[in-house]
Amino acid sequence: MANKVQCTGGHWFDLSKFRFCPYCGLPAAVAVQAPVQPAAPVMPPMPPAPPMMPPMPPVQNGYYPSTQTVVPAPAPMPVPAPAASAPAVKPPVGWLIGTSGPAKGKTFVIRESRNFVGSAPDMDIVLADDPDVSADRHAIIVYVPRSRTFYAQPGTSRELYYVNDQAVLDTVELHPGDVFEIGSSKLGLLPLCGEQFGWDDEDAT
Repeated sequence: MANKVQCTGGHWFDLSKFRFCPYCGLPAAVAVQAPVQPAAPVMPPMPPAPPMMPPMPPVQNGYYPSTQTVVPAPAPMPVPAPAASAPAVKPPVGWLIGTSGPAKGKTFVIRESRNFVGSAPDMDIVLADDPDVSADRHAIIVYVPRSRTFYAQPGTSRELYYVNDQAVLDTVELHPGDVFEIGSSKLGLLPLCGEQFGWDDEDAT
């Protein structure tokens, strides 16, 4: 530490470096320490800085991968299977016209091949209003396109039916105006196809 003294001429100098005053050459008069400047106040230590946040990952496609919410892709909608096309309805070849009983005034379409007559809704000709008609195949009416002829055949139920008052026990050829008696109903045959017309004619296609 510096040893400050004052010479007889009033100058302060460091006695550890100079034996005489470097300003005037006089010896030290009083071995007095030079006034010491007050030390700067000691500040308390600063608290440690909080840890730095880790750097964000690089941006990818406009999003931060760590913060991007991944939304699962919606499941594909099931594709409905194409509806099976309904079979083409065969054109009419004639009609049964109700003349009396529960079927009076009603018209029933006859189509080519076998036509099953009964009261059940899955029959080709449905006599639903006649309680005396069997549900399944009380009667069978057939149209043969090659010969353009109509026939009546026995049904598969236990009940009988009649054509022109004759019980149908075997295949019977039919003619326009023949009268069916099925259950409590009477129905007349009105053909569309015959010698004069058939759906296989060139003019009909």
